Amino acid sequence: MSGPNTIVAVLAAGRASRFGSAKLDAPCAGVPLGAWALSAALGTGFATLIIVRDEPPAFARRFAGRAEVLVNRGADAGLGSSLRCAARHAAERSASRLIVLPADMPLVTSTLLVRLIEACAPGGASACRYPGPVPGVPATWSKEHFAALGEIAPADGAKTLLSHIPSLAMLDAGTEALIDVDTPGDLAHAETYLHRRAAKGA
Repeated sequence: MSGPNTIVAVLAAGRASRFGSAKLDAPCAGVPLGAWALSAALGTGFATLIIVRDEPPAFARRFAGRAEVLVNRGADAGLGSSLRCAARHAAERSASRLIVLPADMPLVTSTLLVRLIEACAPGGASACRYPGPVPGVPATWSKEHFAALGEIAPADGAKTLLSHIPSLAMLDAGTEALIDVDTPGDLAHAETYLHRRAAKGA
């Protein structure tokens, strides 16, 4: 699948204070942690953008030339700062949709990302359903929401804006797919699922 009007943004600008240094370069089921999310993004066939703090971590340099890198100098202010960078970039490129994926979610697949993109109707948005139910990332916004997303408070997360979109489509991704790695224990947990998936040939 290909399409110049959709941008997939992989958010890799976090400080990883709960994990330690270089979280996204830590080995995870045979490859750097961040490589899983970036591979899923590239697998959609849509243009891929990597948002980083200063320069691409080692996992991203492995994909040199396959994704555009955008530096977020304000990453210390919170996740919202990276969402703002992604939305403003998408608006500048006249994209019709933007999907965002944190780089520390190794179990998200290209298939899930494409489902989210396809579920995002013109003027709407789509997101994964978390317990509550609460919308969260990965999530897709149509161009009509880029201006609001581009002004989101740096300390806010995606659900702050998603919760106020009446036409939001929520997809059930399964708890396994939504595992994010914040600690070494989370990493071991994710590896268990990745090894099971490999054993099943998925």
